Amino acid sequence: QAPWGAEPTPPTPQQLAILQHLADGFSRPQVAEQLCLSPNTMRTHCQRIHARLGVHTNTHAVAVALRAGWID
Repeated sequence: QAPWGAEPTPPTPQQLAILQHLADGFSRPQVAEQLCLSPNTMRTHCQRIHARLGVHTNTHAVAVALRAGWID
């Protein structure tokens, strides 16, 4: 997790793919299906994304990724 005011660590390529799908409006189950992930694996990825970016929701994670220019 990034210290207060510090730039967060960029997500892994898999995490970026998940964030991009979420930004495109897909639900977590839809993203899991499209990326051939089990629901449990998808949940774990989201938890790790949240921890890495220092956020608590997928919406906030997408906002951080968009602001940082990691996704479109």
